[in-house]
Amino acid sequence: MTNKGKNPAPAAQTKDTSAPRLPADEITIQSPYDVNETLLQAMPASLRARIGESGLKARRFEPVDRRAFQSEPAAFRQTIRLGHFSDTRLVSNRTRKAMAMTVVEPGEGAYTLGLRRRGTAVLSNGRYGTETISVAQTGLLYREQEGLRVAISDDHAGTSFELPYRRIVAVLEGLIERPVSRRIAFEPLLDTSTQAGERLRRVASFIENEQSVPGGRDAPILWGRTLEDLLIRSLLILQPHTYSSQLEGPVRGASPFNVKRAEAFMQAHACEAITVEQIAEASGCGVRSLQSAFRTFAGCSPMERLRIIRLDQAHLDLSGRTAVTSLRALATKFQFSNPGRFADQYRARFGHRPFIR
Repeated sequence: MTNKGKNPAPAAQTKDTSAPRLPADEITIQSPYDVNETLLQAMPASLRARIGESGLKARRFEPVDRRAFQSEPAAFRQTIRLGHFSDTRLVSNRTRKAMAMTVVEPGEGAYTLGLRRRGTAVLSNGRYGTETISVAQTGLLYREQEGLRVAISDDHAGTSFELPYRRIVAVLEGLIERPVSRRIAFEPLLDTSTQAGERLRRVASFIENEQSVPGGRDAPILWGRTLEDLLIRSLLILQPHTYSSQLEGPVRGASPFNVKRAEAFMQAHACEAITVEQIAEASGCGVRSLQSAFRTFAGCSPMERLRIIRLDQAHLDLSGRTAVTSLRALATKFQFSNPGRFADQYRARFGHRPFIR
């Protein structure tokens, strides 16, 4: 049967709908040689001031096929979207022509997690003569060092997270409850076909989507740190690295006294941007011990208990303890990034939505 005399069927949509939106405006980079300058200018002022001119020298971007670039430079334009949370930078890119990044002068140190939806990436380490190939639906995880090179193929689309190495060390020390004495080295290839890899992919997708919600860039400081730590903890737990065996060891014991001290600290600082490391320090034990103690004696995690404490204090404010001007102001006061989600959690706990008198 033919469609003669009828309107033809609409063409299949080719738009890449798998890419979550990011809060920043879309940026077009005209040339691979302009990547450093464009990314630096798009950073928050505080981050740009810290990186400074060294950020322009740390990496070298260039086309893989230089002759093709000279004959048709417009074909090498790429489109990116940027997001920043805490000290982590999120970059979503679509690139038509192959390009490469080479580390020239490693800076203060960052681990990059790159996940791709289309295309291929090749990670080369000239110092050790190794090469790792990542195809669509797999990821690369690497720390920048002099001579390291990452080349992406034609028709490439993906997202990368640049995570501060010093924060990875701090989170790991909280988990193993001892100082990190040697360099943390992750297995560079992340296979999302495995259960652990799929979990990491879902975490990354959640964070990318969370950055796209209205007001995402203006969320409380703690929310950015929470997202950063969520991704770092997930990597440390799910991706093999030099300290994986220590994370599998027994957890030191903690007591109900540690839980009570932690809860007292949460009560006193419910309106502040506090981390689980600060809570553990106040309780007198390490992060893993505190998490184990909360599961045993409170039936929840420390951060879940902190959320309940904040909801309870918000409820007291609404009951007349403190004047409340708006739902957004109340949510922000207690470090909830999204007023709508705060209202839903409030209703789940108290049986009704928050009412502003």
